[in-house]
Amino acid sequence: MTSWLMLGLAWGASAQIDPTKRELIQLGYNQPFQGVGPLAAYGFYYLNKPNYLQRTNLTLRLAVAPVYLDSELGIAHALGPNTDVGIGIAGGGFADGYSEVRQGEYERDESFTGHGGEVSSSVYHLLNPGSQIPLYVVLRGGVHYTAFTDDDKTADTFAVPEDQFMFRVRAGLRWGCKEPLMLLELAMEMSVW
Repeated sequence: MTSWLMLGLAWGASAQIDPTKRELIQLGYNQPFQGVGPLAAYGFYYLNKPNYLQRTNLTLRLAVAPVYLDSELGIAHALGPNTDVGIGIAGGGFADGYSEVRQGEYERDESFTGHGGEVSSSVYHLLNPGSQIPLYVVLRGGVHYTAFTDDDKTADTFAVPEDQFMFRVRAGLRWGCKEPLMLLELAMEMSVW
């Protein structure tokens, strides 16, 4: 799960950070139509809390799963009236594991476990203040560490990758927005990365 899936936008807001308080619990499970696949169940608690620590320019966003955390502290107007900054920490167990599936068959002996963590920072800049449909440029950079290990079904002859650091940079444009609610009369968003 990534923060991009969780981060919402508010109609007419002056920055990318979601200004609405939200709390939800989500549970899910995927089952293949045929064959046996990897376990695809998930559950998490999501919190978006504006005015964090009684500061009107701070927003805390958390997604907490049983063995994983994805978080971001948003600082509204940190680099000017139309530019916000986010500082993120994410990590935990099993998120960087790999399940080999070839031609619909789950290859359990070529699958392995990966645990990891990440520190990131993001800049959200509104390009067209005052427009009905906002256009944001988003820049995100971070460092990610993953530790790989075999598990009880990985073949003894299969070589698990070495532990690794990765540096990631991502830039994009987001046009449009609406609060992430289930029942909306009108909503639109287009992203290019």
